[in-house]
Amino acid sequence: MDKYKMQILDLFSGIGGFSLGFESANFKDYDFLKLPTKQESVNDGFFKTTAFCEIDINCHKVLKKHWADAPIFNDVTKITKDDLAPLGKIDIITGGFPCQDLSRTGKRAGLSGSRSGLFSEILRLARITDARFILFENASELITNKAYFKVFTQELRLCGYEYRAFLLRASAYGYMHERKRAYVIAYSGKVRHFCDEMLFSEVSNANIQEPSREIISIHNRRLWRKANGYENDLRDIRKDDGFCENVERIGMLGNSVVPEIVARFARFIKRIER
Repeated sequence: MDKYKMQILDLFSGIGGFSLGFESANFKDYDFLKLPTKQESVNDGFFKTTAFCEIDINCHKVLKKHWADAPIFNDVTKITKDDLAPLGKIDIITGGFPCQDLSRTGKRAGLSGSRSGLFSEILRLARITDARFILFENASELITNKAYFKVFTQELRLCGYEYRAFLLRASAYGYMHERKRAYVIAYSGKVRHFCDEMLFSEVSNANIQEPSREIISIHNRRLWRKANGYENDLRDIRKDDGFCENVERIGMLGNSVVPEIVARFARFIKRIER
């Protein structure tokens, strides 16, 4: 039996926020200020990213540094069944597909747009791999815009997936900026009966009044709580979402997911798969 229980195909990878979130769930207690190799608790090897797909060459440098053994595809539209065959079974696909056609600041072309329409490539690869789970992240409009969400969920069901959708804020997980994003976890009929509301409730049970210990140590400043959030004199509130501080390119960091949020979905999957 392989050491790794579930293998991940990380699409639209950026600098690996999804993979870091899943990898952190391999540990009983994960400190996001430390690299996975520097954790004090034991890695149980449940999740492993087996390949990435990312078009930005600058992001490749970060991915290769932290996941040296995982191949990186450049173009999601060109990945074939033969490309994936050497990777073995793909259990989970992650994808923070482009949001420009969904966001209020974009052209609002929706899921038929040239960029956000790449969501269909995730489903194409899900059909090829027969992945049990897909975890999506995107602009909040993916859920709040009824027309977008109807198309999105119809396509999921045509591929044989049910889903749960969440609007989650980084601030609700202890970070000092809101960054409200849509997260959708899709699951195949093979695991549908395990995915009940009690398990999914653990994804969104964070308390906004509990600041992250990682953020406290990074900023080393006194936090004054308010009724609805935090005092506005905190410096550089977009600085860190769980990645090491030496990540140089602010654009890459700003576009990344919050690994701590991803970790909650990962722990949910781990519970129902064990």
